[in-house]
Amino acid sequence: MTELNVTINVPRVLRAMREKGWGMAATCANCGLNNITLTKILKGQVPKRIDALSRLCVGLGITEEEALNNATTHRMAKLYSLPGRR
Repeated sequence: MTELNVTINVPRVLRAMREKGWGMAATCANCGLNNITLTKILKGQVPKRIDALSRLCVGLGITEEEALNNATTHRMAKLYSLPGRR
């Protein structure tokens, strides 16, 4: 298994939340995340389940590349989650 050398772009995630007018509870509800996972993301930790990051990005209307900090992320394969998985 390959480990990604990326970090969360917390300012971009927070800006997207503000643009939607969402706080923690609204972001969790609208993106299908639990509070613990969102808190970890906002602390800059990449979640263990990458589909959580994908759900956050879809809910906020940003790309995975915007949500991650790394000069090489534009070369990363697009992240996909499996249908029916949470």
